[in-house]
Amino acid sequence: MLNIRCYSLIWYIGMLICIPLSGISQTMHTSNIHYRIIDQRIEIFYDLPQNIDTLSISIVFKKKSETNFRYYPKFVSGDIGKGVFSGKNHKIIWRIENEPANVFTGSGFYFKITAEIIPPKEDLIKK
Repeated sequence: MLNIRCYSLIWYIGMLICIPLSGISQTMHTSNIHYRIIDQRIEIFYDLPQNIDTLSISIVFKKKSETNFRYYPKFVSGDIGKGVFSGKNHKIIWRIENEPANVFTGSGFYFKITAEIIPPKEDLIKK
């Protein structure tokens, strides 16, 4: 026979399973990531899946020669941050002249671009 504690634990686990996932962020796959270097800037291009309303884009600079290396560029502009929409040929401009020089040592540079879905805001006005 189950006691009160067992029923409480079963109820608690059931509630955890039933919690809606709307508050959990979802990431989308980016594709066709490539870049070019022009003077003191790097232009990074990427594509996003179609039919996604609003995304938040972040970028990480990585090196194949140092698998644990991750650098989050500070001087970026363009299609990055909150409010980016789906589609092709997005561009991020990274102004590298103020970044630490050691960031650019090594080889096999590449970028990881993360696209996180921004859920629609709930109606905050009470009726």
